[in-house]
This record gives sequence, C-alpha cells and structure tokens, in this order.
Amino acid sequence: MKTITACPVCLSLLPDPIMDIRDHFLTGETFHLMKCQRCGCGVTDPWPEGQEMNRYYRTEDYISHSSSPKGIINKLYLLIRTFTLRKKYRLVCRITGCSRGSILDVGCGSGELLHLFSKKQWVAFGIEPDENTRNKAIARYRLQVGDSGSLQDLLPGTFHVITCWHSLEHIALLSETLHQLRRILAPDGTLIVAVPNHDSRDAMIYGPFWAAWDMPRHLLHFTRTAMETLMKQHHFRIIETLPLKMDAYYISMLSEKYKSGKIHYVRALANGYRSNRYARANKNTYSSLIYVLKQENA
Repeated sequence: MKTITACPVCLSLLPDPIMDIRDHFLTGETFHLMKCQRCGCGVTDPWPEGQEMNRYYRTEDYISHSSSPKGIINKLYLLIRTFTLRKKYRLVCRITGCSRGSILDVGCGSGELLHLFSKKQWVAFGIEPDENTRNKAIARYRLQVGDSGSLQDLLPGTFHVITCWHSLEHIALLSETLHQLRRILAPDGTLIVAVPNHDSRDAMIYGPFWAAWDMPRHLLHFTRTAMETLMKQHHFRIIETLPLKMDAYYISMLSEKYKSGKIHYVRALANGYRSNRYARANKNTYSSLIYVLKQENA
C-alpha cells in the first residue's frame, strides 16, 4: 500500500483524514478520505500498488465488468445501462456533429458501448486494465481492446472522441494518462469525462456509506473545482457540464444497502429525488457529472 501525502491534482500537501470509509462492496477494509484544501479533490489513502489492486476487482459481482442479472441491484444497473448506452451515443453525435468517426473508450469494461459505436460504423478502440474483462469484450464483440500500456502505442491525433465513463477516478497514473489522451486526441477532438461528484446531496446524506466513494477502487473523488484545476493543467477547457441524473437513484440504493444491510427502496428513491432537486438549485451539483472538454489551443 502506498501512503498519499500530496494531492495528485494540484500537488498541495494533504491535511489529516476527514473520514474513515470501509470497502463495503468487497473486503470490509477501512481507508482514509483526505480532502485537498486547495482544489477540493478527495483522495483515498492508502492506495493499493500495482498488482495489489487486482484483488479489489476480483469478483463476478463487480457489475461494470459483468452482465450478470443476479440480484435487484444488478438488474437495475443493466436496465439503466441499456438506456444510457443509447443516450451516450446520441450525446457523442450531438457534440461532434458527426454520425461516424473514431472513438476511444478508456475503461471500456465488457465493451457494450464500444459495440454500439462499432455497429454504427465508428472506428472503435478500447482500453480496459482488467485482463478477464478485456478478453470478454474481445471474444463477445470482436472489439479492439488493449491494456493501459497500449495508450503509448497509439499514434498522435488518432481519435475524434475519447470517453472516460466513470474511469478517471480509478487511475493512479493520472498525469501520465491525461498526457497520453491529449497526445492521441485529434486537435479539434472532444474528451468526455464522467465522474461521481462528492459535492452532491446524496454524498452529504449518506456520508461514509455513500456508495460512490467505492474505496479503494476509486482513488480520486472529484468536484467541479477539482476537475477544472486538473484539466487546466493538461491544457483542456470545459465547454459543457451535464448531469447523470439516474446515478442519484442507483447510488442511493447501493448506499442504503451499505448503511443498513438491506435496500429501503422508498427512502432510496426519495433521497435520489432530493439529490437531483438540490442539484438544480445549487450549481449543477448532481451525483455524477459529465464534463465535455476541448484542447486549449484548438
């Protein structure tokens, strides 16, 4: 395990932990939440290093690596995913003004989104660190999917669109990864990043039981200020911020399970609604946010 003393976003020294958070999903281990006083980024401490991280994903229950319909939470996730895949496709087409192009999906999981783009005649490539999940995507959909090291092998300016759907918060080599993404993005290309937002109302309601902490799989915990700081350092500018409204409901259901051992559906739905209502009145502070970015010199 690696002890974290400086903010990976702005390099400020981190203060003492503000909260202890368990890995409710898998191991029951406890981690510290640090919060940078300069940019507001939350940081998990300590970080698993190298292959040590693999054991925190090594379960068929990790839903983004699976298509199992087992259990109500998984069924709900798969239902939402079917809806959001089409929505993501339409979003990319709207932003780019194109119905075809080249796309890289970082953290592509089992490949459903890339498969949709491939069917729509896009040139599609994925990055997936987990070997088993990567092989599933290749075998099931015949996709081109590489590991994290594949980024450095891609040619400059290759992609019209690069997407990071709930993947940036997992990445330890953050600066190196963003450097590579900028290098392989076309000069007029678009970077789309979706991450949880710990300024959201559901994060306040559930505290250490908020499912989107997901420690230690989530190493970083963003706010809009932290994202702006990070992207400015890498010469990207945010041109649009969009909500993922369904995340408030899904995260609230998981959080209820972590808090009490069972899902209080009415309470979870009510808290999801409260979170979205709060966000509308408080600067777009939804449970998860999509950031649409362009290169500074484009």
